[in-house]
Amino acid sequence: FFFGVQGREPPHIMPVICIGPVCIPWTFVWPALLLVLRPIFERLPEPWQQKLSAWGRWISEGLSSIWNKTPMAKWFAKRPKKSCCETEEKEPEAAPDPGAGPAPPPTRKYADAMAEAGGLAQFVEAKSDGVLVIDQDEDWDAVLEASAACGCGVVVEFSAQWCKPCKQIYPKFLDLSRRFAGSVVFVKIDIDDCDATAEKASVFRGIPLFQLYAKGQMVEEVLGAKEDKLVTMLEKFTEKND
Repeated sequence: FFFGVQGREPPHIMPVICIGPVCIPWTFVWPALLLVLRPIFERLPEPWQQKLSAWGRWISEGLSSIWNKTPMAKWFAKRPKKSCCETEEKEPEAAPDPGAGPAPPPTRKYADAMAEAGGLAQFVEAKSDGVLVIDQDEDWDAVLEASAACGCGVVVEFSAQWCKPCKQIYPKFLDLSRRFAGSVVFVKIDIDDCDATAEKASVFRGIPLFQLYAKGQMVEEVLGAKEDKLVTMLEKFTEKND
């Protein structure tokens, strides 16, 4: 077991379980355990079910503090749904300021940089390390759009600062970016920075997660720090598209 600490401001503690080459937050274990034990629970006498239900609610309420404070945990363990009879109190929305004007559009620094460089491949070639590090969802969308336009393949590593297997395999990922330069664009995304992108990629299964995109669509993936499978995936793609 590896307990990672996410060094952001304010600091967040991320207890994770690393099983071989894959890391998952421990908050995923509780709902998964409930799902496995549900058939047994349904066979218990009614008094026992009531006691266990009360105990389960107490555990869920305790975990909710982690789900609320830890950015990453929400992708791994969904909070219990409210029953049909419960209502959620909402704070009244603040009235818009008429003098504020429209909200500014999100920045797309990579979109502008790629346009200036003449395209996605040229932009990546100009980078010294060969890997695009993306920290906002809009830039990932821009990369996918550009890859679809130029027909370039894109492989992305979903990782996090607290993930030990992610750090161990990144040097290999960097080496592969040089080996396959010109054929595949290499991208790295910290899932704590890009919430929407992480959700679309279904990172709740664990990280590191490597996904290969062609013409803007995901075609293959590798879950875990598995160098051999990552290399095989890239070799198959480049041989097919040469």
